[in-house]
Amino acid sequence: MGIYELGGVLYDTFHLGVTFGREERLKREGIASLKLQTGQRALDWGCGTGLSLKWLAHELRAGGTIYAVDAAPAMTQRAVGRARPTDQLEYHFILRH
Repeated sequence: MGIYELGGVLYDTFHLGVTFGREERLKREGIASLKLQTGQRALDWGCGTGLSLKWLAHELRAGGTIYAVDAAPAMTQRAVGRARPTDQLEYHFILRH
């Protein structure tokens, strides 16, 4: 069983540990640099456990569509759990084999 099949908890812990806590700042700054506007669509290719979803939603200001794609079912399932859809903000998860 690989790291991608363990439900994402181990992956998240490892990933956040390797970046020494800089992960959140780096994702936030990178996504902010996209200058997304309310109502636009965003693609999170290789979304993993969905660590970028909250920053994409923040930049879309609760209005738009987020497409999240990953190849690992366990990682995608964890990403789905992080999604916070609203009447104006849609999420579409795509499992790509």
